[in-house]
Amino acid sequence: KNPALVLSASTRQDLLELGFSADHVQIVPPGIEPGDPAAALSEKEDGLLVYVGRITPSKRVDHLVEALARVRRSGIEARLEIVGAGEPSAQAAVEQVARGRGIEGHVRFSGYVDEQAKRDLLARAALTVMASAREGWGLAITEANSVGTPSVVYDRPGLRDSTIHERTGLLTSPNPQALADGIIRALTEPDL
Repeated sequence: KNPALVLSASTRQDLLELGFSADHVQIVPPGIEPGDPAAALSEKEDGLLVYVGRITPSKRVDHLVEALARVRRSGIEARLEIVGAGEPSAQAAVEQVARGRGIEGHVRFSGYVDEQAKRDLLARAALTVMASAREGWGLAITEANSVGTPSVVYDRPGLRDSTIHERTGLLTSPNPQALADGIIRALTEPDL
């Protein structure tokens, strides 16, 4: 009987399935701080993929590394910058995957950065990527879009709300090969 405010249609649907009344659940999409409009005109770094978020098993950052390995095997000189931190064991697992695929030199862990550094990195990125099991929204996607950077993300709750397929980014099936295919498509089809 209590009202609820949620970030996305996906989260609203989750609450309805849990028994909330439809007239008690309202969607209020998140906003972002306006940045420098000139940032959207930044020169993009070819092949720079950026992930912004916590490093936890549910974020599936290891899938991003797996996808990067496949993208590189296709002949594209891509690299992945991971912005954020989290569980040390989760980061160690991601580092292990990178070593196992022989791409540890193409994966960089930046840790936390300030807002301006994050905006600058997102503006320079060719793409932002996410492979989360679910998100409430995917605010980093909106932040990247605000500086002219599209996304390639799993078609999962929250991410499907923050990404407009083939307009602000690409939604892919939730597996590393599909993500890699989406990244390759986004990097090699300039008209897209």
